[in-house]
Amino acid sequence: MTVDYMGTLILFPLLTLEVNTFNKEVPDHPDVRYFSIGGGKPGYGSPLYFFYKMLYKKEGPNDGLVSTLSAQWGKYLGNLEEDHIQQMGWTIKRDARYVYRGIAEILAKQEMEMGINSIYKQGTSQ
Repeated sequence: MTVDYMGTLILFPLLTLEVNTFNKEVPDHPDVRYFSIGGGKPGYGSPLYFFYKMLYKKEGPNDGLVSTLSAQWGKYLGNLEEDHIQQMGWTIKRDARYVYRGIAEILAKQEMEMGINSIYKQGTSQ
């Protein structure tokens, strides 16, 4: 379901109630390790600032679309100091690929510390 808000289509299946329902109906897979990151407060001129203020009253710190609390799934890697638009790379301010490359390097380092054999065992059905 979508709603037109000031010329912008808002997808309701991404709201808290629907996401909570999804999480209950689709359990985590036991062979998958889950990681998550959160975002930071949008600047005053950001198109997300209005949503940030509304969400802050209800759930506290957020990136303009997702609260820090609800962003946490699996192992939480912390917050980026960027709003949701910046995290998606939809700005000319900074190239988001560098952020995600850094996150991939962190995850790769963790995997190497676990050892190749434990990674292989996790990915196979026995």
